[in-house]
Formats: sequence, C-alpha cells, structure tokens
Amino acid sequence: MVCFCISSFEPVTQALSRLSAATPPAGTTPAATPTAQRVTSVANWLSARLLPAPAWQPDPAWAALQPPAPQMTPASLATLGTLATLRTLVMEQFGVDPLQQGKQTALARAVVTLNARLAPIAAQAAAVDTTAWTKLADTAAAAAQVAEAAQSGLFTPTPEVMDAYLAPAGLPLEEWAALLDAVTALAPLIAAAPQLGPEMTEPGNLAEAMRQLKSIAVPPLQDPLLVARLIGLFTATNTLQSVLGEDPAAAGYEAVAQLVQDKVDQSAAMIPPGAQPPRVACNPTQMAPPAVVEAAMSPGIAKLAALTWQVPPAQTLPVLANVLPAAALAKALPGSAVQRAPCAHGCDAAALMQ
Repeated sequence: MVCFCISSFEPVTQALSRLSAATPPAGTTPAATPTAQRVTSVANWLSARLLPAPAWQPDPAWAALQPPAPQMTPASLATLGTLATLRTLVMEQFGVDPLQQGKQTALARAVVTLNARLAPIAAQAAAVDTTAWTKLADTAAAAAQVAEAAQSGLFTPTPEVMDAYLAPAGLPLEEWAALLDAVTALAPLIAAAPQLGPEMTEPGNLAEAMRQLKSIAVPPLQDPLLVARLIGLFTATNTLQSVLGEDPAAAGYEAVAQLVQDKVDQSAAMIPPGAQPPRVACNPTQMAPPAVVEAAMSPGIAKLAALTWQVPPAQTLPVLANVLPAAALAKALPGSAVQRAPCAHGCDAAALMQ
C-alpha cells in the first residue's frame, strides 16, 4: 500500500513557504506587456490549429474509410475517458490498479493520508498568489510554442511545405473532413481503449469494471478546492522549470518574471515581418496519426462505438471524484510525496485509517 507520507511531505511545505514569500510586486506580470500579448495571441492561433507540428501525411486510401459513429452520449464518453485516465494515473502514482478487486483499502488510504497532510498547510497555500504564477507559466509556455514554430520554419514555409499542409496526400484538407470528424467523435474511445486494456473492449468486461468502480467507497477529499489549487500551482511551477531551466521556488518571482520576459522578447523577435504560416483550420497530425486511424477501424472500437449505455457522470463516482484528484496532485507535487507504507519514518497511516 502507499500513502502521502508524513516525512516526505517536507519538500511541499518548503516550496509553499518560498512561493508565498515571493509575492509579485504590482505591475510586474510579463503577461501584461504588449510584446507578451502579441506572443500569446500568436500562440493561441497556433494552438487552435494544432501547431506547430509537421504536416499531416495520410494514406490516400484513408479517404474511402467510414469509421463507426459512437452511440453513447458525449457525457458517457467523457466518463469512459476519465476512467481511462484514472487507471493510468493511479497505477503510475500509487501502483494500484483500480479495476482489480480488493483495492478499496489502498485507494482509501491514499485519500485519508492526503487529507491529513493538507490540513496543516491550508493557510500556507492560501498565502501563495496562484494566479500570478499560473499567468507566468502560461506566458512562458506561449513563448516556447512560438519559438518552436519559428525554429521549424512554420512562419515562412516553402511552397512545397505550404502544399503539404493545405492538401494532404494531394487532396484539399476540406475533402478529409468526413474522416476527421468521425475520428474526432471516436477520440474518447480511441484514447481510452489502450489505457483500459484490450480486455475492456469487450462490453461485458467493461460493464463489470464499471459496476466495480461504482461499488468502491472511498472517503471524500476534505478540501477539494485546496487540492485543485495545489494542482494548478505546482503544474505552473513545473512548467516554468521545464521552459526556463530554473526552480521557481528557489529563484523567486521577480527573477522568474524577468526570465519569462526575456523568453517573450526572444520569441517575439523570431516572428518575421509579414509572417505567412499555413492558413489551415487545423493540422490533423496529432489528432489522426496512423495508429489512431487504424484504431478507429478496429473491431474493438466498433464494439464500444455500438454501445448505447448511459454511463454515470464522473462526479457521481467517489473513486473518480476523490482518487483521481489525489493522483493528479501526487504527480504535480515536488519531491516524492507518496511512499509505500509502512515506512521507517514514524508512519501514521494505520492510525489515520482507524
């Protein structure tokens, strides 16, 4: 079993202490500068078109494909997608498969020990300006995206590259709309299938897994808003460290803000005057690679697509509403907040479970 360890939570409290001490001075947010706004606008344009990415290279034979249409409601598909995310994240962070029988105690232990660790740091977390750090991270990520697009030549494509984006496999992108719409509709099932495992493409097995998940009773998170706040904060600081190569908690807000501003200025300078990126509604490279198109035509996806189930909303399943945020927080937190229990550091998990 695992728990949010009483001894290994120290890096979290230290990071919160540093982040709360680094209060951003008024008017120092790089996101508010005209240059940053321009870079963010370009990044938003790129994101809406799934760029930067190489031009889509479909097999010409795909134009004749007719994938099945999912019969479940979008809400039911969303729950299945969340179930797949739960299984992957919980196995990654807790080493527990929630679809296996007899794992209720292990999942409850993770939630109970997380509640115990969060209670003493609630006031400390509230003192951190999460919004300011999130804006910094978003601006840094936008600058990195624009720089990547510039380095790939996307702003000044050759005629050959432009044709590759506008007419994949020699057909205008508009003529691929039927296939792309079908693949998009199946996306939750295609994404869920490999995470759930091949056995879950059999309706009977999937139904049993859903019944098991509904039966799992775990205690609620005592402060779900605090959990969401911490996920947002540490996701932001992780992004900043990835983009800038600096630990934000150690460097402090003003130093990180200056690094982000430098990154923004560098990215803005890489956008050539009169830039002419491919004017496509979207670039399907990421949404319809060969593996996804093949999955859309597979027998397993056909079986799942034919189901007409009304799957309960994710928030009504305690295991999804409480264990999934706990696992997401474990992934975002600094250090190794989750340890196998009992550990050799005064483990209190057994007492907390009483």
